[in-house]
Amino acid sequence: MTLPNFLVIGAEKAGTTTIYHYLKQHTQVYMSPRKEPHFFSKNGTKDYPIPTLEDYKALFQGTSDEIAIGEASTSHLTHPQAAERIQYHIPNAKLIAINR
Repeated sequence: MTLPNFLVIGAEKAGTTTIYHYLKQHTQVYMSPRKEPHFFSKNGTKDYPIPTLEDYKALFQGTSDEIAIGEASTSHLTHPQAAERIQYHIPNAKLIAINR
């Protein structure tokens, strides 16, 4: 299964949703159908039910020949363990950080 090769991270109310929708329109970009899965920051909690890596990978099962595969979760910018988890699971991922 495929994992993303880029993540949109950023402050809340800084435009991550707009960037997510713009990227989703591009023919060579696949964006997770679920915006803000928060897998690397809040995985397995009641409010963010993406508890396993397999569940996270399932978000990207619709990929075909897209060059860029991504998702957008604002909490990945500020959660204390998010950077370490991202590094562990997708070490070569590019980050698009939006601050306000």
